[in-house]
Amino acid sequence: TADISANIDTVKEGQIVKMTATVKNTGEQTAHNVKVKIQKPQYAAFADFSVGSDFIVSNDENRTIEIGDIEAGKEAQVSYYVKIEDYTYIGYEEDMTEEEIAAVDEANKFPKSIVHSLEILTDDLKNPIKSNEYTMQINDGNISIALISDIADDRVLKNGDEVNFT
Repeated sequence: TADISANIDTVKEGQIVKMTATVKNTGEQTAHNVKVKIQKPQYAAFADFSVGSDFIVSNDENRTIEIGDIEAGKEAQVSYYVKIEDYTYIGYEEDMTEEEIAAVDEANKFPKSIVHSLEILTDDLKNPIKSNEYTMQINDGNISIALISDIADDRVLKNGDEVNFT
């Protein structure tokens, strides 16, 4: 089975969201060469974390993350980041036809939610396993602040460690 979750349920335009996929082997044998295939969510883009720098937005349409083997009854987690697109308002121009106004109105619609899912692939299965559909609600965003640390997010901090933010 595959289950997607995020570090937040309601997002704003331009926000970076950490997604987590939990893959569980509910079978009776080890699943070999397990991979998570992720399609880019509509109205979002993949983002890569650069330690001590920033998130770098990618143009990738999909991503594949290799997990390896998962023993029967065990699970594995993988994480990835997506950046919610910024909404851009298109204004009206003088002397627009009704058809042009309707096209602008349609272009100005921004979704109220994003639905996201992924697929699990293994050497042992002919067809991929689909995950749950995860829905993030979108609120209008007027301001955004990003604090980027100089430490990778998978590092365990110890007492006395210093973390710097930019």
